[in-house]
Amino acid sequence: MPTTVSQQVSLVNGKTSVAKISDNTISMDEITSKSKTDKSVTLDVVYHPVKPVAIPALDNTYQYLEIVSQFNKEDMDGATVTFNVPVSWLTANGFVEDSVKLQTLEAEIWSPLKTRLISLKDDHYVYQAKLEHLSYFAITATTKKPLFNMAGYVLIGLLSLIILLLIIYLIVRKRT
Repeated sequence: MPTTVSQQVSLVNGKTSVAKISDNTISMDEITSKSKTDKSVTLDVVYHPVKPVAIPALDNTYQYLEIVSQFNKEDMDGATVTFNVPVSWLTANGFVEDSVKLQTLEAEIWSPLKTRLISLKDDHYVYQAKLEHLSYFAITATTKKPLFNMAGYVLIGLLSLIILLLIIYLIVRKRT
């Protein structure tokens, strides 16, 4: 069953507003936004413990979240969300802390937002991401990427072969 935290936020044109999320089951700590308008809005942050049927699945997801408000894209001049991920979840799944991303759903496609690691606080890593709009979000992580992908290894192999053939050519040429 989804968990929803609602907060009334007073927006003042040109000023920064902060909505604090006060529920330990929701990994979002706060949403900060600069307003382009004067109005009062209700901000709902919804934690979906199970992926909602209406959205596509995403691998390696810690939480599916949804932010709902009458506060639309035209009303804000940038927004930042601060969220946390338990060290235990990352460790249990073999994920690395610098791979965590906040993903946003746009036109049925998940897109990673620029996410940065802020700190380690107790047993959680704290992150921030800039929001372009309010919608569904997912917190994801991955294992550390290998130094080279398959194409990199093929390229290294080809270069090694070329060097080896060049050496053989020079040795044969010197003997003749």
